Amino acid sequence: MFSKPQKDKYSPGFIIEPVEMADIPKEEQIKLTDPNLEEDAYKQLKYELETKKNDLQIAQDKDIKKIKEFISYCGMSTDERDTTQKRCDFEKFISLIVRDRLTYNYAAVEMVPTMPSNAAFYNGMGNGSCVNR
Repeated sequence: MFSKPQKDKYSPGFIIEPVEMADIPKEEQIKLTDPNLEEDAYKQLKYELETKKNDLQIAQDKDIKKIKEFISYCGMSTDERDTTQKRCDFEKFISLIVRDRLTYNYAAVEMVPTMPSNAAFYNGMGNGSCVNR
């Protein structure tokens, strides 16, 4: 039940949230309180800060989406080719890990580099293949 992203706040599933929401630094926010700012300069500065905040939030949302995709596909995106035939989704991975943990009292996870900046993870026990399970 908890191996898929949460659809709404009342349904089971996992959710990826940032510790702190993307925001502009306090030093830049304080600039808006300067009493010597003219009205046009204030409006321009406020517009720039809001634009910067929106850009930061968009970047943060993209990062959250990438993390959800990484978890959902065990590190491999849907367009990557899996030459080892061990590819599985997070739900299947969790079922294998729980089974290994309850059967053997151990659970092994193998991190496999797929590209210079990516990795995939598999159940590392002898029955760790996600094929035919």
